[in-house]
Amino acid sequence: MGIIIRQSIKGTVVVYTGVVLAFVINLFIFPLCFSKGEIGLLRVLADIGMFIAGMAAVGMQPSAIFRFFPYFQNDSKGHNGFFWLITLVPLAGFIVFIAVFYLFQGLFIKTFGNDSPLLTHYSYLLIPISFGLMMTTSYESYANANLRIVVPKILREIALRIIIIAFALLYLYKYINFDAFSWVYTLSYIAIAVFILFYIKKLGKLYLNPISFPSAEVRKDMIRYGTFMFLGGVGSLLVNSIDALMIAASPHGDENNGVYLTMVLLASMIELPGRSIGQISAPIVATHMKDENLPEVQKLYQSTSVIQLSVGCLLFTLLWCNIDNIFELMPNGKEYAVGKYCVLFIGLSQLFNMVTSLNGAILGLSKYFKFGFYAMLGIGIISVFINYLLISTNGILGASIARAINILLYQFTIFFFLYLKTKLSPFTKKSILPVVIMGIAMGISYIIPYMGNAFIDTAIRSLLIIASFVGFSLWFNVSPYFKEILAKGLQKVGIKQ
Repeated sequence: MGIIIRQSIKGTVVVYTGVVLAFVINLFIFPLCFSKGEIGLLRVLADIGMFIAGMAAVGMQPSAIFRFFPYFQNDSKGHNGFFWLITLVPLAGFIVFIAVFYLFQGLFIKTFGNDSPLLTHYSYLLIPISFGLMMTTSYESYANANLRIVVPKILREIALRIIIIAFALLYLYKYINFDAFSWVYTLSYIAIAVFILFYIKKLGKLYLNPISFPSAEVRKDMIRYGTFMFLGGVGSLLVNSIDALMIAASPHGDENNGVYLTMVLLASMIELPGRSIGQISAPIVATHMKDENLPEVQKLYQSTSVIQLSVGCLLFTLLWCNIDNIFELMPNGKEYAVGKYCVLFIGLSQLFNMVTSLNGAILGLSKYFKFGFYAMLGIGIISVFINYLLISTNGILGASIARAINILLYQFTIFFFLYLKTKLSPFTKKSILPVVIMGIAMGISYIIPYMGNAFIDTAIRSLLIIASFVGFSLWFNVSPYFKEILAKGLQKVGIKQ
């Protein structure tokens, strides 16, 4: 248990360091170094690459690796060749993708040629970036399954971003051209996969034994589960990537994606703390679901919901009340200000994502897990039509509204299904309080006059928002955990209550 705790604490530090680096890259380095079209290209390459990597994995996603590794785990038998399983299955799928890619390359060029000339010109980079993302995900999951999460996270969350920052600055000062940078950007994902592979070897876990299934039943279960993972993955990838693809196929696709995907990344920072809370809570949910202890699941479901919503409301308030200052501080920020209301719609949808908290974990660990795959596939198909309708009429604002609708549809569907089957609900009488406090904090922010300097204004405004949010949360007693967290924080700085 000690190794799990140590790795989890270190992993959290690494993730938040990566978040800071991502913030610097997306809001300062990229706008300073590249045009909107070049930024759009880089982000679409990564988005399409992730889409292809997920499809090529043929159901061998991280959740499948975690679910079945215990059946293969046996050091004396080299984990029964599990390493080859997570390598060869994605490779086979990737070979099929390459064949399909070259078969339909003409259609790809015809679809994106006029509106996204950069994407068309650099489309050959989709193969190496997809391969790198696919193998990085597989090997990182394998290391995680062996209870080693820190080094792979350092490589993926920190080292990769430092490489990107370094070469972006080299491009800014004209030491390299954009072709060279795009190759570095692409091949760095493969380099991370190779480094994780070396790390696995150093751990003594790079077993090259032939694949040996523990039983015929496990093999059938893997095929069955992998099929559902593939179907759910198609829906998930459609929901998360179809907007960028449709924008790329519309007029000025490269430039519009540069703005839109920057706003998506900015709004997505609201839910990052929620992801950490969810990861911590998931193993506890698994234990209670195994024991069919639904009252404890309900208790955790509700307490996690109010904490996640409170954190999300605070971060949304900080983001939205400082949004104009952020654009002023950003290099070429005026060019990105057209995406202001994209942040609003995506940010608000993230709050619903957080209040429903453990929806996905509870469903995935229950006997009803298949419903999640059907729901995601169905909503993925619906998202194609919603995105087409709204993007064609409202551009990137329509894309943000479509993304918000997709999030609401999925989370409400899962919530409603769980409630019908188990009577579990994340909502309590206190669920409305974080929203009320958010309204109060925003009201306080709006009556504060502008300080004359964007940096000073952001600092003072943010401090007042945080102080009012924490104060009212304690006054309304939103959650007993807040007092506990505050007390521990005060003790850390030597203040006794």
